[in-house]
Amino acid sequence: AAAAAFAATGAAADTEVFGRAAAGSESTAERLAEQVITGLMVALTMMVAVKLASRPSTNSWRDNFTTAVMVTLVIVQYYSIGLSVLRIPHRRSWGTDILRYDCQDSSKGGKYGRDGDEKVPNECWCLGTNWTCTYSASGVVVQNDPACPRDNTAACRDANGVNQKQSLSRFKRDCRNAQPPSCTMEHPCTPCERSTLDLFGEVPCQLCSSTNTGDCEFVDGVGPYCWAGDDYDRTQRSRIGPCTKCCTEPLTDPATECLGG
Repeated sequence: AAAAAFAATGAAADTEVFGRAAAGSESTAERLAEQVITGLMVALTMMVAVKLASRPSTNSWRDNFTTAVMVTLVIVQYYSIGLSVLRIPHRRSWGTDILRYDCQDSSKGGKYGRDGDEKVPNECWCLGTNWTCTYSASGVVVQNDPACPRDNTAACRDANGVNQKQSLSRFKRDCRNAQPPSCTMEHPCTPCERSTLDLFGEVPCQLCSSTNTGDCEFVDGVGPYCWAGDDYDRTQRSRIGPCTKCCTEPLTDPATECLGG
């Protein structure tokens, strides 16, 4: 039914999701808070159990059983509410600063995961049109310098004067707005094709190679789904469809493919 609805409308629903996965949190504060809530609920359970066991029994076993069930339900409800308030409900339109760790670890849609991300350099480093490399020691400025060093002895700026990074945090691709670790119809990914990167303002996916052909292994109704580049608009819903290539082609013309900004 969901697949049919998306095929008819071509638009992704603005659904609510939790800012963090149900497991795998790396937040120390959240872990400690969960332990405190769990401890309080255990202590409350023990107190109620001791009180019931220590007082003289004047009720039938049915009354005692009903009381125990009701107390258990109340404790479970408070426990669930306590854990729920630790997770931030998030809508797609609220911002981009809520990231799920399972999404960052994933390679959904062909993106890089967190493992080994630091090994991926910025392939456009000082190769775009009118990009400049400024050597810190001498102050010499060289345009379109493919030999611009990556050892922090030089700064690279694009044609707009924006400092470029030696490496990019590609594991956050398609993970902002609390997106899940898969490219679903509700949370489609951005295409990996190099011709679409500037349109979507995204970093490249894993590079295509003889061992990485970019086969997305698409399954109807499951995914991966991507935004359609021919009508994409950041301000309104756009069409979505199957991801066609889950890798980014190597650079062939840096002057036109490295835009910066």
